[in-house]
Amino acid sequence: MHKTTKQTAQMRGRKGVSQMAKTYKPGQKVPISGQYAIVKGGKLTKDEVTGVSGKIFPPTQKPNQKFVLVDKTK
Repeated sequence: MHKTTKQTAQMRGRKGVSQMAKTYKPGQKVPISGQYAIVKGGKLTKDEVTGVSGKIFPPTQKPNQKFVLVDKTK
């Protein structure tokens, strides 16, 4: 897990994930390289993972968690 980025902190301030934000399940292929926050119940957790385009999202520690892109690699 990685430190919270400014953008992630701003997203967390909104208490939830935008309806327009695309979420991904563990085991799916990572579409865009970057930092992904873990989402549970429509709300961002404090945890993040680094996703590499073409690789697979890792398993989460708890069931029903997903990933959302919070900081795309430049």
